[in-house]
Amino acid sequence: MNDFRDNMFVVPFLHIEVRNWNLKKKQLKDLYYSSQIIHSADKNEHVKTNYHTLDLETSSFKTYLNNIFNILSEEIGYFKSYFEFDNCYMKSVWFEQALQYDFHEVHNHGTFGYSSVCFIDYNSEIHTPTKFLSPFDHFITGEHMLYTPSVNEGSLIFFPSAIKHFTNPNVSEQERIILSFNLELS
Repeated sequence: MNDFRDNMFVVPFLHIEVRNWNLKKKQLKDLYYSSQIIHSADKNEHVKTNYHTLDLETSSFKTYLNNIFNILSEEIGYFKSYFEFDNCYMKSVWFEQALQYDFHEVHNHGTFGYSSVCFIDYNSEIHTPTKFLSPFDHFITGEHMLYTPSVNEGSLIFFPSAIKHFTNPNVSEQERIILSFNLELS
């Protein structure tokens, strides 16, 4: 009997550590402090973010986006070459702050492209990382499958935008700060 074994579906995912993290963290935190972090206008979000205050059409947003892209250009370039994409550009970017009891409910970032999360102020002893839901259930039990990466400050995760994800409530008094962005690819 001839047989052929392979994975029918695979979710392409990349988890890297940001190089020169101390310098890049300072640069990102400077941009974070200059941004307006507010309670979300979306009733389903229980975190503070500048996502809803950003006007993607303004020159100030384009400068803000370019600054973040330039800080993480080495990592984004690695992502691009790892998956062999010809073109890659950042189409949106925002910071998210989780104070005590804040969390982000299950959501995705759209149907196309890749999204990313960079852990800026993150203590692995008291914070929990972003959790990812499988796009299909377990084949034997029918249960939802969950992927929880092991992350540290400076971890940068690239994942398909369509993958649903969430965060657990921050049970500590120490804030958790992340940077998220969406990439368009070809």
